[in-house]
Amino acid sequence: METFIMDEWKFIFKVAIIGDSGVGKSSLVQRFTQGEVLQLDQAHSTESIDFSDFSVKTFQVEDETVKLHIWDNAGQGRLHSISPSFYLNADALILVYDVTRQPTFDYLLHWMTEMYDKGFYDEFNMLVLVGNKCDKVDKIIPTSYGELVANYNNMSHFLEISARDSENVAMLFNDVAAMLIWQKLRMSELRRRETKSFIGVGRLRKWLCCF
Repeated sequence: METFIMDEWKFIFKVAIIGDSGVGKSSLVQRFTQGEVLQLDQAHSTESIDFSDFSVKTFQVEDETVKLHIWDNAGQGRLHSISPSFYLNADALILVYDVTRQPTFDYLLHWMTEMYDKGFYDEFNMLVLVGNKCDKVDKIIPTSYGELVANYNNMSHFLEISARDSENVAMLFNDVAAMLIWQKLRMSELRRRETKSFIGVGRLRKWLCCF
């Protein structure tokens, strides 16, 4: 296993994972951060649990060292039961549904509506849609439906995965990290240009005052 020195962290992002109970959010996080999955589909099937899981993963993306703080609303199947601090300063939100359970897909609209209404999602947040359990033979949500929802709602990314057999799990977080890096670099460049422009205007005003 690779080890990373703190000073080598160039990018640190907070990623919040949300979705109905039993869609495999905790399994997804465990597969990515620990390389294994516990039997959590039933363990977090209740909405009465009042806590969130927090995991950390440091890895390489396009020659850059990235550290992700991954928050999972473990057991909290509805947004109203989640503390606002869960979303505070989140750089990306991953919304997960179960491709074998229609209600988890149907409820996506409610999740998105509440996120917008409560201000959890703005132009600086990245919203990613994930369909989990694509390895199951009883899949009932077509891939095209997920693509349609993601495109219609201007989401940053859509992917079907299997936390159980790790299909596309690493790809998901690598894609999210790469997009966050690009977004941060773009924002830094825009701020640099704005600062440079502001300084230029200040110098012009100072020069004009001499006449």
